[in-house]
Amino acid sequence: MRTGLFLAVFAVVAGRGGCDPGATPPYDPCSGKGCGELCDPCAPGEPCPLYFAAHACDPTGQCVTAGTFACKPPPPPPPPADPCAGKRCGDDCIIDPPCAPLCMMPSLLGKCDPLGACQPVAEVKCEPPPPPPIDPCAGKRCGEACSTCTPTAGMMCPAVMMYCDAVGQCGYAYPTCTAEP
Repeated sequence: MRTGLFLAVFAVVAGRGGCDPGATPPYDPCSGKGCGELCDPCAPGEPCPLYFAAHACDPTGQCVTAGTFACKPPPPPPPPADPCAGKRCGDDCIIDPPCAPLCMMPSLLGKCDPLGACQPVAEVKCEPPPPPPIDPCAGKRCGEACSTCTPTAGMMCPAVMMYCDAVGQCGYAYPTCTAEP
């Protein structure tokens, strides 16, 4: 008797699709679709109420009214490659417009400048940068003569007496120096 009751219950459960290998899975309107893609909340062939707004798949995979959610934005595009990377001053480089490759603006031919930036010019001066300033009191004691003028081509320095002070600054006034031990 118990065996007959068990088989009857098993037959009812199996008939409901519990173990039926031919049963179809429930309708999923967002199956295989990404966030923001349009979907139909009604299964094909089933009666469906009239919807007045388009539906789309939300970030959780539910088919909801479009415009009521936000999808995660796509990752930003990679930064543009440095057009002067590995090039010397004066070498040709290409300047792409900020909207490239989505816009119809042409790229420009430029030249790499001494600082490694691509400039939209036909010619760049590639002179070496000026040397760093020299400390006129380096290695000198307080009261010794110094000069802040460095002669360059075509320029002369005035013959004005300047002196190193106690903190190593070159100035016009003769400094008051403390006696060294």
